Amino acid sequence: MTATSQLWKALWRPKFKMSNQFLLLIATATLLSTLYVFVKGDLTRDIFFGMFAGWSIFVIFISYFVLARQNERVNIEVTYRLIPVPEYKLYLVNLGTSLVAWLYQMLVVFVALVVMTSIALRTLDWHQIFGIDHLQVTMTPGINDIAAIAGLILVMLGAILWAWSAISLEHLLTEWITDYLPATRQKAVKGIVYIVLIWAGIKLLATISHQLNHFLHFAFDQSILPFYVSAGYLFLLLIITVIVNIYLLKRWVEAK
Repeated sequence: MTATSQLWKALWRPKFKMSNQFLLLIATATLLSTLYVFVKGDLTRDIFFGMFAGWSIFVIFISYFVLARQNERVNIEVTYRLIPVPEYKLYLVNLGTSLVAWLYQMLVVFVALVVMTSIALRTLDWHQIFGIDHLQVTMTPGINDIAAIAGLILVMLGAILWAWSAISLEHLLTEWITDYLPATRQKAVKGIVYIVLIWAGIKLLATISHQLNHFLHFAFDQSILPFYVSAGYLFLLLIITVIVNIYLLKRWVEAK
């Protein structure tokens, strides 16, 4: 059996390379956009920051779905499915490496934005702008602020992981259903099944979310507890979805 560390390295390398390509794309797009603005004569002090932030949001959003596609390749392709590991380990390591790769992109972008902001704050003439010698900002977050931020982070992580798992569930269910059909009809039926599953998933999630939000509004108004309840709800959905996905991988969906 393949060790978890070896499996992690095998799945991490292509995603790390992909992440660096996305970061390079952000840098290239930012430089070209800034150069275009410079040629037009509209260059301002904060244009580079704005360009970088805008391209970062767009590219990282796209990379989320590219990583989702890579997840599905690992779940289906023979190259990965023949690795001598249990299905649950393959699935969980695949999901974990995707999360780390996406967070890596966000971390690099965040650090770059902090550096650019720091440089901007040092170079701005605060005395000329505000009539002060330097800008002093004092923020002392309280316990509630820290707890709220932690809860929000948990909600975001739960949403990110569950969305990937939901995409996998839809894909695996589609593969399982269409495997029983003749090859000539699989493409047409696969499209219909995709649409039906997407509609059913959105409808179910919307109904559950509406009921949960209605409950939270009345039960925990003006409280940070809804963050943690929502996070628990998302992680519960995640666990259920992951279990179903692993079962489908193990019992029903064959490598292709």
